[in-house]
Amino acid sequence: MSPLYYDPGKTSLQPHLLSLRRQNKSHTVWVFHLRRDAKFHDGTHVTAKL
Repeated sequence: MSPLYYDPGKTSLQPHLLSLRRQNKSHTVWVFHLRRDAKFHDGTHVTAKL
């Protein structure tokens, strides 16, 4: 699966799972925000919970 997909409603490439990513200046700390509407293949919602 590609990390990006084309959304014709937004006419641009969109990430599959991330809504935001950011890192500090030294690139030693990364923060990822999952899209709220991301789902697994079985239809359950993707969460950061274990």
